[in-house]
Amino acid sequence: MRRLLILATALTAVLSVFGARALLANNDAVPAPVPPQDSNSEAIASLEQQAANSPFDADVLVRISTAYLQRVRETADPSNYALADQAVARALELRPEDPTALVVAGTLAASKHDFAGALAFADRAHAAEPTLMAAYSVRVDALVELGRYDEALVAAQEKVDLRPDFPALSRISYLRELHGDLDGAIIAMRAAADAGTGVREDRVWALVQLGALYLTRGDIAEAARSYDEASSLSADDPVARFGQSRLAVARGEFSLAEEHLRAAVARRPLPEYLIALGDVLTIQGKATEAEDQYETVRAIQQLFAAGGSDTDIELAAFDADRGVDPQGTYVRARAVYARHPSVVVADVVAWSAYKAGDILAAQEYATLALRLGTKEARFAYHAAVIAAAAGDDVEARAHFAEAEAMRAALPVAYAAELPYLLESVN
Repeated sequence: MRRLLILATALTAVLSVFGARALLANNDAVPAPVPPQDSNSEAIASLEQQAANSPFDADVLVRISTAYLQRVRETADPSNYALADQAVARALELRPEDPTALVVAGTLAASKHDFAGALAFADRAHAAEPTLMAAYSVRVDALVELGRYDEALVAAQEKVDLRPDFPALSRISYLRELHGDLDGAIIAMRAAADAGTGVREDRVWALVQLGALYLTRGDIAEAARSYDEASSLSADDPVARFGQSRLAVARGEFSLAEEHLRAAVARRPLPEYLIALGDVLTIQGKATEAEDQYETVRAIQQLFAAGGSDTDIELAAFDADRGVDPQGTYVRARAVYARHPSVVVADVVAWSAYKAGDILAAQEYATLALRLGTKEARFAYHAAVIAAAAGDDVEARAHFAEAEAMRAALPVAYAAELPYLLESVN
C-alpha cells in the first residue's frame, strides 16, 4: 500500500505523500546551513576562528564541514571536500554517535559517490535519533543510487509520514520520475517549489527540475513557464541559466543557448554545463571551442577523483559519447554497476558496451536501465540505437518513437541524429 501511495498520481495522494530528487537539492540532508555564496567565506572564517578558540566543540566542526560542502556546490572546487572531511571526522572523534555529525558525514560520502558509506552513516544517525529528518534524506538518496528502489520507496514514505516538506516533496518527484510517472513527478515537484525552504536558490532549483520534467513530457510551453519563473527569481543563477539553455536548445536557438551556458559556466563550471556548452558549440560548427570545453571537463573530473570522489561513471558516460577508449570505458562502467546497480548506471554500461562492440551485453544492460519504466530521453535513444545494431528493427522503432516523443529533452547531438536514425529503421 505504501508503494502505491508514493507512485500514485492522484492529487489526493500528492497532498499527503511526497519526496525529493536525490542528491541535488539543498535541503535537510545538510543541517546547520551557513549563509549563501556572497557571505560563505566570511562565515567559514568565523567558524574556523571559533574552532581554534574551542577545539573540542563538535557542533562548530559540524557547521564547518557543512560550510565546505556548500562551497563545493557553489564553486565546483573539490578541494573543499578534504576540508569538510577533516572537520566532520574530528567531530565524530569527539562524539562518535552524534546524529547531526553522522548525517553530515553521510552527505559528504554521498557527494563523493560513496553511497554504501552514506547509507551506513544514515543508518547510524537514524539509530541515534529516529526522528531526525536529515537522516531519512541521506538514506533515501543512498538507496536510490544503490538501485535499491523498493527500500527507497519505503524510506521515502516514512519520511513524508513525519514531515511532507520540500525535501520530501522533491524526493517523491524523483521516485515517481524513475518509475515512469511523469505527471505525478510534475505534481510533486510543483508542490515542492511552492512549499520552498525560505532559501531562494532551492525554489529556483525546483522550478528548473520542473521545467526539465515538462521537456521530457514534450510540453515546451509549460517548460518555458517554469524556467521563466526560475529566472524571474534570480536571472543570473547558474541553475536558472542552465534551464534557459535547455529551453533554447529545444527551440533550436543555439546561439541563445550558448549565451546562457557561458554565463552559467562563468559562475559555476560544472561538468554538466561545460558538456552542454561544448555540444552547443559543436552543433554551431565551433569545433575548436567545443574541444576546449571537453578538455576542461576532463580536468575537472581528474580534480574530483584526486579529491577522493568516485567519478568513474560520469567519466564513462562522457567517454562513451565521444568514443574514447571504448574497451576501458566499458570495463570502468561495469565496475561501477557492480558497486551501485542503478538504472542510470545501467544505461551508461549499455551505451559503453555498444561502443565497445558488445551488442549482446548492451541489450542486457539497456533492459536493466528500463526496468522501472523510466521515461528518460537518453535511455530511449540508447536502447533504440542498440536494438538497431542488434538487427531488431521492431524494438528499435518502438524506442526511437519514445525518444522522438521526448526530443525536447534529448542532448543536442542526439536530437540532431534522430531523424536519420528513424529513417534507417523505417
